[in-house]
Amino acid sequence: MDIKSIKPKIKGESDKYSWNLYNWLLKYKQHRNVFVYLEDGEEFNINKIDFKRADFIIGTRYDDGCVTGNKLHSIISRGRGRDDCWSFHAIAGWRYKDFHDVTEIFWNKYIESGRCLVYGHGNMWLRGDENRYTVINNTRRCNWCGKWQHKEIEKVVKIERKEVWL
Repeated sequence: MDIKSIKPKIKGESDKYSWNLYNWLLKYKQHRNVFVYLEDGEEFNINKIDFKRADFIIGTRYDDGCVTGNKLHSIISRGRGRDDCWSFHAIAGWRYKDFHDVTEIFWNKYIESGRCLVYGHGNMWLRGDENRYTVINNTRRCNWCGKWQHKEIEKVVKIERKEVWL
């Protein structure tokens, strides 16, 4: 995967792609091959991966089963910093047999969908998404992944009970 393919347009700001993830990869990809692992149990099915889960680890796996890297959500939310790299050892409770290499499928989908892959469309607090949608009447199109959504108005009825003495 070419890191330049996920580089945000403006330095220091996320857009379709995460600036923190790009910056983290710049630092660590120069030292070793970086893979994406999904920590999952015995029921792992590559065709049913939920990319909104928090247990993706980006890093390098060694012959002893140790993975050095960090959780995807930590990288995206904090970027490079003092806690930007961890070692996941079996002795500390990380079962390396449960680390499944999903590098190729993850990067292909991330290049296609950007941060929508990880956060979906329900996150109201996502930085850098001011121009994310094109709104037409009661529909909107995500400019990052192309998903169309339509707006519906739901009626919410609130029943209030109060004590009355007659």
